[in-house]
Amino acid sequence: MINTEKFVERRKILKLSQSDLCKDICTQSTLSKFENQQSVPTFEIMVQLCERLGLTLNDIFPVNQTHAVSQNEQYLKRLQHVLFHQDSQLAVTLLDEADLNQFSHDEQNDYWLLTYFYLVILKLDLAQAHAVQKKLANRQLEGIQAEFFQAITMFYYHLKEDERRANSIFSKLSQQQNQIDFHQQVGLQMGIFYLLAEFQLQNQNFSVAAQIAAGGIDVAKINSTTLFLENFYWQLAQVGERYHYQQIIMNELIESARIIAKIHNNQLILLSIRNYQSSEAEVSNGQPRRNAKEDYNSSFSGN
Repeated sequence: MINTEKFVERRKILKLSQSDLCKDICTQSTLSKFENQQSVPTFEIMVQLCERLGLTLNDIFPVNQTHAVSQNEQYLKRLQHVLFHQDSQLAVTLLDEADLNQFSHDEQNDYWLLTYFYLVILKLDLAQAHAVQKKLANRQLEGIQAEFFQAITMFYYHLKEDERRANSIFSKLSQQQNQIDFHQQVGLQMGIFYLLAEFQLQNQNFSVAAQIAAGGIDVAKINSTTLFLENFYWQLAQVGERYHYQQIIMNELIESARIIAKIHNNQLILLSIRNYQSSEAEVSNGQPRRNAKEDYNSSFSGN
C-alpha cells in the first residue's frame, strides 16, 4: 500500500506548494497524479521528492516491510524503557546496536531524540549533546517529538547555567502541556513531565515541581504506564522534605519510589533513597544534616 497521505501531509507541514516541491525534479502534473493516487512516478523521481521532504521510500512504500518495522519498533521501545529507567550501561550497548539505514524517518527521529536524552540527562556530555541537538533541529520534528526535544534542550541550557533560555523553554512547554493528547506517544509525554518537574526541583521551585510531578502520576494512571513513576514519587518526597511533610506521608512517598525503582532496576533512584535514609540516620544520631540538594544532585548525575 502506498502511503500518499503521509507524503501530502509532510509537504503541507513544510508549507511547500506542489510547484515548489517538484521544481527541477518533475512536472506538477506528475506530482499531482501521484498525490491523487492516479499514477506513480519513476524510482528516480520518487527518491528526489522524498529527499526534499525528508522522507525515505520506506515511509511511502512500506510493502512487505512489516517484520522489519516491527523489529525497529521493538528496538526503540526497549531503548526507551532502558533510558527512562536510567540504565546507562545497557543504554550504551543498545545505542550502538542500531542500524539507522533500516529506520524510517520517524524512527530515526525517535532514535536521535533518545540519544539526545542519554547524552544530556544520563551522561551529562554537553559537547556531544550539542552535535545531536543541531542534527535534530534540522529534522523537522513535529508534535510530541518536537516538545520532547524542547524539554531536553531546556535541561541542556540548565546544565550550561543559561537559565534565561531554560526558563523561556519551560514557559512555552508549560503552556503547551494543556493542549496535549495524553494518549499520544505516552513514553515521550512522561519524559516531558519528568524533565519539567526535575528542572523546577533543581531550581528549588518546590511547589511547581510538586504540581508537575503529581500531574505526571495522574497521566501515568490514565495510560496504565509506570514510566518515570518512581521519579515522580521521589520528586514529591524531595518536596516533602523541604515542606516538612508528616513522616507517614514521607514514608509512603519514599516506599512507593523504592518499590517501583526496584521493579525497574532504577539504580539511580535507589541510590538517592539510600543517601537520604543514611543522612536521616546520621541526624537521629546527633550528626549535622547533609545538604539535601547536593545529595540529590549528586545522585541525579550518577556520582
